Amino acid sequence: MKLPKRIKIGPYRWTLVVLEESCDDNTWGTCHHGDRRIRMPAQSDADMRVHLRHEINHVIYRMMGVGPEDPEERVVDAFALGWAMVSEDNPKLMKCLNGR
Repeated sequence: MKLPKRIKIGPYRWTLVVLEESCDDNTWGTCHHGDRRIRMPAQSDADMRVHLRHEINHVIYRMMGVGPEDPEERVVDAFALGWAMVSEDNPKLMKCLNGR
């Protein structure tokens, strides 16, 4: 899968890095908020779609100020708005995530 090198999440530009080897802590991906970088090891397209969505959810969670004490409706609203921004601002990314 050919991912875009940069994506926009909210007002910020994030860099997507696909590594040839596994991440430092042997995870399927990591989200670095300080330098706005999502790092993921090379993996199958199906796994990449799932794990990239997972990492983007971390960005949305933090960007929207969601916390563990928030009621369910607040969390759902934050993710709905976050994904609306991601999908509107990143048509190439959405094609990749939808398998096109």
